[in-house]
Amino acid sequence: MSENLDNKVRLMRMKQLSNYTSLSRAYLYNLIKDSDFPNSISLKGIRMWEKSDVDSWLDKQVDKEVCHD
Repeated sequence: MSENLDNKVRLMRMKQLSNYTSLSRAYLYNLIKDSDFPNSISLKGIRMWEKSDVDSWLDKQVDKEVCHD
């Protein structure tokens, strides 16, 4: 995670989201297209994701991987 996102950050744009999750933008767009990623919100036409939703999604992905091992 190249950008340090502290607890004060609530919303992330795509570049921040990609850095935070360590997933490529293309991969994230595929997840979004397939409805396998939290919904975004739009503020004044700018697409953003709530950090808490992303954190919950990441936790679920880790849990899935741990259960399969």
